[in-house]
Amino acid sequence: MAVAPAPISLGVAAFVRATGTLEGVLAVPLVLALGYTGSLSGGDIAVIVNPTAAREAGRFVVPSTRWQALSVVTAPATTLAVAALLVG
Repeated sequence: MAVAPAPISLGVAAFVRATGTLEGVLAVPLVLALGYTGSLSGGDIAVIVNPTAAREAGRFVVPSTRWQALSVVTAPATTLAVAALLVG
């Protein structure tokens, strides 16, 4: 599933906050790591927009789309969401 990294990273952030296991010095690296791994790539977005092409190709190969540029927005948005969950 192309969107799997985002809910997994957000879920880990929510779990860490709920358990109270985050120490101050670990917050920044954890926010960066979860934000980076949870961000959707241009390829992920292309598969979300055109899943039929990915299924027909039998792998994550889809024609380029203008929606792929959306990854420029999803990376900071995911990082901010992770930070809000961890520190908020």
